Amino acid sequence: MRTLRLASLLALVLALLAPAGHVLEIPGKLRLTAEHWLVVQQTLYPGYAVAGAVTLLGTPLLLAAFAWSVRGTAEARAAWIAAGLVLLGLLAWWLVVAPVNGWIAAATPETLPPAWTAWRTRWEAGHALVALLVATALVLLLRTALSAAQPAPPPHAPPARHRR
Repeated sequence: MRTLRLASLLALVLALLAPAGHVLEIPGKLRLTAEHWLVVQQTLYPGYAVAGAVTLLGTPLLLAAFAWSVRGTAEARAAWIAAGLVLLGLLAWWLVVAPVNGWIAAATPETLPPAWTAWRTRWEAGHALVALLVATALVLLLRTALSAAQPAPPPHAPPARHRR
């Protein structure tokens, strides 16, 4: 159980890295010209596809295994909700980001539309939404795991007395 809990938390952290990294890049990328933005998009991000696929597909499976191992507990409910949030993040990526990736892959500086910033905004907003969903899942599971790790008070502990 402890191993699955730790693996689930680690998987959520790993699933958060790529979208959070994209969010942190927004201020710099907003200053790029269309041509520079396109070069960045086509050059830096191919490796993200593998990491994103592994984490956004694997993390819900790991969370489901953890939820099953602690079924009937608050941690199980949190793990199921976290898995759902990550799956929503994957759906958001698929519906919002993936189409832009397809457009970008085929684009050249000459074929970028005049409203290319709409692509940029959609791409960045999609990653921000994924980051928010995965971060929420991480906080939820971490909070529940920390609560579960708290020792239970003795069953008949006398009330604490304060000395004066």
